[in-house]
Formats: sequence, C-alpha cells, structure tokens
Amino acid sequence: MAGVLLEVKLEDAAAREMIERIARRASDFRPLLAVMGERMRQSIGRNFREGGRPEKWKPSRRAKAKGGQTLIDTGRLRSSITYEAGPRELKVGTNVVYARIHQLGGRIEGVFGVRAHSRLLRQAFGRPVAPRRVTVRAYSRRVDMELPARPFLVVQPEDVRYFREEIEAYLAEVGG
Repeated sequence: MAGVLLEVKLEDAAAREMIERIARRASDFRPLLAVMGERMRQSIGRNFREGGRPEKWKPSRRAKAKGGQTLIDTGRLRSSITYEAGPRELKVGTNVVYARIHQLGGRIEGVFGVRAHSRLLRQAFGRPVAPRRVTVRAYSRRVDMELPARPFLVVQPEDVRYFREEIEAYLAEVGG
C-alpha cells in the first residue's frame, strides 16, 4: 500500500499527564453519577410534596376522602426512591411493587382478601395458637378500577440544566 505516514510522538510530560487524567476520569463516571442520582432523588421527593410536576396529579379517592395527599398514605413509596451509580450508568427507582401502576396508570382487577389459618397464626404469635381462641375476620372483595397515571419518576427541566452544569464542572476538573 503506497501512501504517506505521519508519526506524532507526544513528549510533553504535562500534556501526556492530562491525557492520562482524561482517560481515568472517562473510565469511571461514578462520582458524577452519584451527584446526579442524589439530585434526582431530591427532585422526585419534591414531585411528591407538590402533588406532581410539571402537571399536578389527579387527586386519589383516598386523598379526597381523608384529606391527605395523593400517592402519600404511609409514605412508603416516597421514601423508597433510591439510586445506584455505576461506572457508566445511573439507575433511579423503587422496589415497591405498586409503583409501576401509579407511574404508568392502568387497570386493577381481581379478588383480594385475607385468610388466616393455623400456620399464619403460629407465625404471627410465635407459638401454636388454637384458631378457636383467635378471631380473624376474613374478607374478599372484587376490585375492578382504572388508575390514572401519576408519574413521579420525572426528570424536570431544571434537573437537566443542573446535570449539564455538573458534567461541565466534572470535565473542567481534568484540565486543572
């Protein structure tokens, strides 16, 4: 193959050190992603406090009846928001099983209820319990309802601006 070959050798120690710093920082973004994850966790907390952002959530029947806030009954969903920062990815979310239907909306249907038997009673009381000595009310209820989407895992425009600033600052540290 005929052609021209240009070989460049970098002998400047300061320039070589800067390239090595850039390579090290580019191989693990965990510090930057952890800052972004914490920002997202706080922003999602604000979504709950304000009842939805940028659009307010449709009030739930429970919140209307009891005067509470939509999606905040026990606070379990709100307090379950966590993040995991890896070298090249950030995961923000929850492990609460009912989170998906609240985020996306959907239909709930089926029969729900409680049944007690001696094994459950033994677990509850830590010793064998004669069922005749314990009153447990069993119920079952047919549920068929549509839940509107109430997105709480939302990246807000101010979060995006914050992320840009953090990325710029993170990259600027390499040059200094």
